[in-house]
Amino acid sequence: MTRGKRVGWLIAFLSLQVFFASASEAAGPGLTTPFTISRLAAREMGIEVTPAAGISNPMGCSDPVIVRVLMSASNYQAITSEIITTYAANKPITLWVNACDTDGVPLATASWLIREGLSVETGATRAACLTDRA
Repeated sequence: MTRGKRVGWLIAFLSLQVFFASASEAAGPGLTTPFTISRLAAREMGIEVTPAAGISNPMGCSDPVIVRVLMSASNYQAITSEIITTYAANKPITLWVNACDTDGVPLATASWLIREGLSVETGATRAACLTDRA
């Protein structure tokens, strides 16, 4: 094999490594970007939240237009209370998404309320605050 072919194969191999590394980092549990709610839908399986604008999709779900909280979530009542409060006050909220439902909708298991002028914290502080909610 000539040197040019080896370099070509090496570039192709490294490109695939970068592609798979970035795909695996993008698809995992995480917080959505802060958003205000344009619509709520109480459904048999839980509550569906429609953001007023596009949000991040930490799990890479195929249908991120809404976010769903299932009634089977251990903290369903607390999350629903926070969602309704932020909806009524037209204030931002962030949801912790850790799975995709069978129809591709992101599933949230925790919520994070944001006061005006403050931002969502990152790193260990965020993880510690969410631990008691998850």
